[in-house]
Amino acid sequence: MAIETCNVVKANLSLSKCLKIPGYIKGMIETPANFVLSDSDLATPAALKTALQALLVAPIGERGYFFPLSKKTENLSTEASYEDSPVAVMAVDDGKYAFKLHISENMCLHKAMYSHRSTNGRVIFIDKKNQFWLTEVTGGAAGLSFAMLNTEKWMMTDGAGQASTSPVYVVLEDNLEFDASGLLVEGGTTASQLVRLADVTLAIIGSPTSSSVRVSVLQSCDGTPVSGLVIADFVLRTAAGAAQTISSVTETAPGTYTLAGTGLVTGTLTLDDPADLSVLAYEPEAAVTVTIS
Repeated sequence: MAIETCNVVKANLSLSKCLKIPGYIKGMIETPANFVLSDSDLATPAALKTALQALLVAPIGERGYFFPLSKKTENLSTEASYEDSPVAVMAVDDGKYAFKLHISENMCLHKAMYSHRSTNGRVIFIDKKNQFWLTEVTGGAAGLSFAMLNTEKWMMTDGAGQASTSPVYVVLEDNLEFDASGLLVEGGTTASQLVRLADVTLAIIGSPTSSSVRVSVLQSCDGTPVSGLVIADFVLRTAAGAAQTISSVTETAPGTYTLAGTGLVTGTLTLDDPADLSVLAYEPEAAVTVTIS
């Protein structure tokens, strides 16, 4: 029979020159539950940036999502609770961590965030000091487990001192992840350098021929042209799924490309995987049909 022990060695409490405490939360990255940053990923801000950027363009299911920065963050955490009797005071619960981030961007973003409602996953908070909030796990560090990530309806402007925002309410699963095993990792300028993945729409221009296909590549939300793509970024296939060879790509106007080839046939056109594109960070909402008569 296993013997349960309650013996705890008390840690020493000497003061330190390093005043490193959590700051005001300004942003968050939602991660899969199994995502871990290795010790080498945490060694420098540059290594941290590389690991997080790879996360943001990883395949769906392994991908993380960097929410737009919060314009205002409410701390809605609950206090510890106690039961008081005539002869004793008993600790009941430590309370929970809960935060509401107010994001003010646009309708596209507001609608997209609704797909992130969840009761399972992890979140990495980023504070005003550019510290990343993590918890120690085997092999490195991970985000903090959440019990709920819930997008809320618009908080409408009052026309005076309050702007319209998209609130996102995050409740952490276990306060001890941060209280007992928390890490504050210096990120430097990492947060400002991360590139969020953007949906793009491909549209065929004119009538494709066996030697030329014109296509526009625009960000889906606002129509911003996506410039700088090269041959390797385009994936042209036959209707049966076989690869077709593109001999050259010319950007004739911002976001407008002419693809040249020989003996091109009807099929589909899309972009390479986000992690493999020559420019960060785009993903087509769907492949476009190329019809060659």
